[in-house]
Amino acid sequence: MGDALDFWRVLDVVEGERLVLGAEMRLPGEAVLDLRVHPAAGGSRVELRARYRPKGLWGIVYWQSLVPVHRWLFQGFLRRLAEKAASRQVQGPYPIAPSEEDVCPIS
Repeated sequence: MGDALDFWRVLDVVEGERLVLGAEMRLPGEAVLDLRVHPAAGGSRVELRARYRPKGLWGIVYWQSLVPVHRWLFQGFLRRLAEKAASRQVQGPYPIAPSEEDVCPIS
């Protein structure tokens, strides 16, 4: 907890299950990456959620304009993660509807 990883800060860790990273770069809002590992038949399933809390209109415009770029970046990230685990990416990324569980305070 608290360690820096490029321009991210480790906010939460549950060993073998979850890693939550908060963005430290200058943004018109607050960004969090939440990686979770779930047991699955024959291996594991990794879930990556990117959450963004915009600040003002510029924050909304920023995030919406970068959705295609983020989708491409996250897909590459998941593909490289699967390659490192000697596996393959089977599906995703795809958008999901936000839920109450997605609320993660950034301090």
